[in-house]
Amino acid sequence: MKLGNRIRKLREDNKLSQNQLGAKLGVKFSAVSKWERDETVPPLKQIAKMIKIFDTTYDEFFEDIDF
Repeated sequence: MKLGNRIRKLREDNKLSQNQLGAKLGVKFSAVSKWERDETVPPLKQIAKMIKIFDTTYDEFFEDIDF
């Protein structure tokens, strides 16, 4: 699985729009969109925030991710 797909799945599972997730992370929705399309990679600081928002662990977040 690609990292962008994981972010999108977790965002959708938590019933958040790209705009809502961006607001929680302090970034624009366009940044979230680029992450989900694997155009850019979120900074580690943003990944740490997403893990808290999605109430998951680093292991679960990165499980089966293709780098």
